Amino acid sequence: MKNKIWVIIPLISILISACDKPARATLPPGPDQTWIDAPLDGSTLPLAPYTVVFHGASFVGVTEFEVQINGSVIAAVPPISQGSGGAVYGTLFLGEYNWVPQSPGTYLITVRAKGNGVYAPPDQVQVTINIKGAKEIDLPAGAPQVVVKDCIYTATINLFCRIGPGVIYDPIDNFVPGQSAPIIGQSVNDIFWYVIGPNYGEPCTVPKAPEYGETTGQCDQEPRFTPIPPPSPTPTKTPKATACPAGIPCPP
Repeated sequence: MKNKIWVIIPLISILISACDKPARATLPPGPDQTWIDAPLDGSTLPLAPYTVVFHGASFVGVTEFEVQINGSVIAAVPPISQGSGGAVYGTLFLGEYNWVPQSPGTYLITVRAKGNGVYAPPDQVQVTINIKGAKEIDLPAGAPQVVVKDCIYTATINLFCRIGPGVIYDPIDNFVPGQSAPIIGQSVNDIFWYVIGPNYGEPCTVPKAPEYGETTGQCDQEPRFTPIPPPSPTPTKTPKATACPAGIPCPP
């Protein structure tokens, strides 16, 4: 009986020690993989700041993520959080980068995780930046088709952004104090700015008056546009008069 006990104990020790080891026989020299979570490949985005989100999988850690736009390195950012990736991925490291595209066009975003001095294979997505926004809203007649760089509107109060100037138009976006958006034009009567809505990426108008917002950049060079026509009033259908039922007097 004693001999059997001494045989079982080493086997149990071997099994326990095996559970402590990573799934792979040898650890890789660096991170295994990188993923770009947002934006999705083939997306159309408005000309506005966008947070690129990505993560990497590694058994040896991730010290930074390298971000490239069209093949040029624009940033190296550290992870902002981490979590378990299990026996397959080790540890998952999350990263973000606030990208500010400078003009409309097609861009290739490349991200790769770095750890232990070694880069993981990169992930790539291609996106289109469009001044009309992701929903392809048509601009009014005479609206600008190009964007003057470095002309930014920043709200100083809570503010609606409407598809046309004035309260006769429904709001399609809104600003909170300190929120900014690129300006793409100005009204011919010099009263309203035409901007890319900060939340939904649709073109909309905001007042030029300084009590509503401030501008930075070469905004005097923004082209002028004729606002869209005001909405037509919806006709109200007048109900037809009907005869009162027999024996029941009609109301006055």
